[in-house]
Amino acid sequence: MRRKHVRSYHILLLPGDGIGPEVVLETVKVMAWFSKAGRFKYSTETGVLGGAAYEQTGDPFPAKTVTSAKKG
Repeated sequence: MRRKHVRSYHILLLPGDGIGPEVVLETVKVMAWFSKAGRFKYSTETGVLGGAAYEQTGDPFPAKTVTSAKKG
């Protein structure tokens, strides 16, 4: 049987504010399930955005987040 090529992705997680952190946490669980089922492989990086970023860096959209997003 021929094995299908499994795609690999690098995903930037931006939990942000409000319910964002909870939504991102549940999304990561779903991605892990699909990955374990052999649908795809992935790696993640977490960035900061919005009020959470402002509290941490003084900037709601820090340059490091922009750089990470542009990595592709």
